[in-house]
Amino acid sequence: MKKHLMHRLCMLLAILISGTTVFSFMPSGKVLAATAEKISSVAKVSPTAKVSPVAKVSPTAKVSSAAKINPAANAGLRAKASSATTISPESPFLYLDKGQSKSLKIPKTKKKVRFTSSDKSVATVSKKGLVKAKKSGTTRIRVKAGKKKTTYTVVVTKPKLSRKKATLYQGQHLILDLEGTVQKVRFRTSDKTVATVTNTTGKKSWERPRTVPAIVTAKKPGTAVIRVKAGKKTYRCKITVKKKPKQKKTFSTAMTNTAVNLLRNAYKEAGPGTNILISPDSIITATSMVGNGAAGKTKEEIQTALGGWSIANYNKNLLSFHKRLENHEWSEYHSANSVWYLQSSAGLREQYKKVLKKYYQAESHAVSFDDSTVDQINRWVSEKTNGKIEEIIKEITPGTRSILTNAVYFKGEWEKKYGRSVSRKFTRTDGKKQKARMLEDIETEYVEIPGAKGFVKNYLGGNMAMMVLLPQKGTTVEKFVAGLTGRDLTDAYRNRISTDMSVDTRMPEFEYEYSASLKRSLRRMGIRQAFSPKADFSNMSEEPFYVDDILHKTFIRVDKDGTEAAAVTAVMMKASAFFMQREKIMKKVYLDRPFVYAIVDTATGIPLFLGVVEKP
Repeated sequence: MKKHLMHRLCMLLAILISGTTVFSFMPSGKVLAATAEKISSVAKVSPTAKVSPVAKVSPTAKVSSAAKINPAANAGLRAKASSATTISPESPFLYLDKGQSKSLKIPKTKKKVRFTSSDKSVATVSKKGLVKAKKSGTTRIRVKAGKKKTTYTVVVTKPKLSRKKATLYQGQHLILDLEGTVQKVRFRTSDKTVATVTNTTGKKSWERPRTVPAIVTAKKPGTAVIRVKAGKKTYRCKITVKKKPKQKKTFSTAMTNTAVNLLRNAYKEAGPGTNILISPDSIITATSMVGNGAAGKTKEEIQTALGGWSIANYNKNLLSFHKRLENHEWSEYHSANSVWYLQSSAGLREQYKKVLKKYYQAESHAVSFDDSTVDQINRWVSEKTNGKIEEIIKEITPGTRSILTNAVYFKGEWEKKYGRSVSRKFTRTDGKKQKARMLEDIETEYVEIPGAKGFVKNYLGGNMAMMVLLPQKGTTVEKFVAGLTGRDLTDAYRNRISTDMSVDTRMPEFEYEYSASLKRSLRRMGIRQAFSPKADFSNMSEEPFYVDDILHKTFIRVDKDGTEAAAVTAVMMKASAFFMQREKIMKKVYLDRPFVYAIVDTATGIPLFLGVVEKP
């Protein structure tokens, strides 16, 4: 007891010295609040009292000065004491999922705190401030500590999964949302071989309800259950994966399958480490013009190489395709055709020239096939490609009877332009690193196919877009291109994910030219007789013709503003001495290593340009 009395007297002396209010605790837990008024009365305690340890303190010490504290000061001290009980919540709103519990964060106070809920059917609150959400709705939690009050608005939501079941084909993607939750969310699949699920936004809790999306990807036929856990609650979605339906023969599939086949063969010819760019539209258009003059086995081989689509179908579809592409306000796209033939020869059949004029708007030119013709053709090429390709032929070899040319030009500004480019490293196929000017932005359309991921970036107007595919780490672009199919390219674009996506992208600025002979590539694709003297082009001319070579030249520039690209295809046809002996038988993405890209028509997904960047 003496020890406690000594402690109390020491505290009182401390009050006199500092002039503040102090809270101390008795063994019973009661609070002793010493004010200046009480201090003065304590100062009069006789020094002869039994509290001997304290008796040594001089009665004339600063204790007496405490008695001079005026009532105004006392009032100020009392005000400071009461202000410590003010309740100020961090946020006046509290959002909870149905069934969730959460403690209110109340600043420390010595006053007794009481909690009440205005609607206990929505949420209840315990004596210690634990709020339990019962059902969807809104209630007010009132908090009272002494004379101080505050109110929380509690909003209870019921999370909902966007769907409980779904059917997908192999390779398709689905956005699965858990809507209206504030809790951490985890997505799991019961069978990763059937369907995978990816989520990057549900790893933390939030103050306000939000929708948490995940990407479900169908892998192989079967059934899997996607489990979505938010807090203690689990939601389920049954995913049924079916085998891909057989691809129908359409103009789009024929064009895309041929395009990928052309790229694959062009890459074989060029080899690793070479930037490649082809224009499938230009090559297919020029080859179709040649096909209109073919007959028998020659024509069959051409049609097979062009995706199994008939030349007659190509005529109609290419006509409407080009008219639509050239009729857009924002992007500039032009395709031009011409036929040059030796004026001193038998020439071309009138019916053949009419077909090319009707479906390809091709002008026919009777020329001498000398040096002046070389200049004439190259001037035409430069004009039709806006000066981006100035030359397609250097000379005309003896025996040449006809040259069919197609020129394509494209210019488009990005729908969302890049800011300034940043210098970063690009790793080439040979492992060497080089500096590249990288264009960085957040895109909203993500693509993914087996072995690669990428994104889509639209040009102004939305009728054209660039799609890029980055092979997965450990896979070379050579291996990726070798296994790429037209269906992969079609699926990549058609199954692109544009909902709730944020794709962090880097793409190098690049500019290059590419030129090649397509003879070997087209022979690999099945066009053989057309390149031999046994070719049958009897629908083109009375004189025996065969294809000597098909030349292809392209240009592309990609920068922060947009893309400019051009392509020219020239089919060189010669006279054949074996004409009479022929038989009359009738397809977060960082591009800091090699990647594949395509400029596509957004209405069909058909690639107009298709290329590989090995060194920007």
